[in-house]
Amino acid sequence: MENESFSDHNFIKIIIKSETPILSYLRFKTKFGGHKKFYIHFKEKIHKLLEIIHSSDTIKGLDAATEKLQLEILDSCLHSYKISKIPTTPNTLWWNQSLKIKKIELNALRSHVEKGTGETHEHYQKVYSK
Repeated sequence: MENESFSDHNFIKIIIKSETPILSYLRFKTKFGGHKKFYIHFKEKIHKLLEIIHSSDTIKGLDAATEKLQLEILDSCLHSYKISKIPTTPNTLWWNQSLKIKKIELNALRSHVEKGTGETHEHYQKVYSK
């Protein structure tokens, strides 16, 4: 810390250059409660996790403690919350930009057919029917 202050807060600057990949997890439905169940389940593991964090002296030890913390949080979430289903969009390999342009053109022609009267209506109807 550059400036010394008489504040009650302790500021710690940590630079983490970890080579451990970030773990990806599921999404949970936390909107509808289950927080007390999470708290009770996670409270049992807090003392063990604190011991692991305090005993870590090296960077690898801190990485292992962080990973253990993440896994314990995930375990408590799995125990407490329902899993949220994430809608996935199917990959359509056959759809491309030219088809999108054709779709827009056809929609424009369709609107011209609906709005047109008389001779223009017949003209657009012939073009649209092709």
